[in-house]
Amino acid sequence: MKTLKNLISFFCCYFVISHVFVFSQNKDLSTLENKFVKQFATLSNGAGDSEKFEKDFRTFLSTNPSTIEYPFNKLKNNSFYVTTSGDGNFRHYGWDTGQGGSMHVFNEIYQWRVGDKVYTKQVQASDEGDNGEFSSKIYTINIQNKDYYLVITNTIFSNRDARQSVVSFVINNTKLTKAPIFKTKTKLLSRIDVDFDFFSVVDRPERPLELITFNTKQNTLYIPVVDKEGKVTSRNILYVFNGNVLEFKGIK
Repeated sequence: MKTLKNLISFFCCYFVISHVFVFSQNKDLSTLENKFVKQFATLSNGAGDSEKFEKDFRTFLSTNPSTIEYPFNKLKNNSFYVTTSGDGNFRHYGWDTGQGGSMHVFNEIYQWRVGDKVYTKQVQASDEGDNGEFSSKIYTINIQNKDYYLVITNTIFSNRDARQSVVSFVINNTKLTKAPIFKTKTKLLSRIDVDFDFFSVVDRPERPLELITFNTKQNTLYIPVVDKEGKVTSRNILYVFNGNVLEFKGIK
């Protein structure tokens, strides 16, 4: 009986201490988040230093491993996006630099966790050959006991011209790499882009738009068919998981 009481007391103390530690840690992150909220606000009115913000924020993410679980509710808005994988081990941050006018320029940081360590990768807009992108969803598919992340990204070229893409990533050891798991009739791809006329889907209620989707129960990727004028149709290109890759299966 005494042993049981001691065990109960131990677990109660452990729970209280853990709760206090997490609360204190989140409070510290919240204080730092407030600094970035103010710093980011200056970018929107053109008075801020985009490079400094990116450098400071990446340092913050790299030196505080618990940030991968922190919600950033004050920083997130329609110009700053934080998207997290279902397992909590992979994140994408994308924010509007305020430098592009109707062509929105986004800077990006990928963050991932291996064990108790967190790593980051900075992506400049020019690295993708365009003006950068933000992500709206991250799906996960397990291939041969390894998780692959399907990141849905969005690019804004103008009020009319936009792009939604799906990009596949995998973490090998501690390295984040693109994974060519989309099999067309002729080759393997790690990225599929869909350029479209935003006004053809402007009446859809969801924001961000959900044009590219992945059915996790059927392991099927749906890519919308776009006509010659850039209008999104009701048809989809299907990529179905065959045990190794997502393979093109036709249009439906």
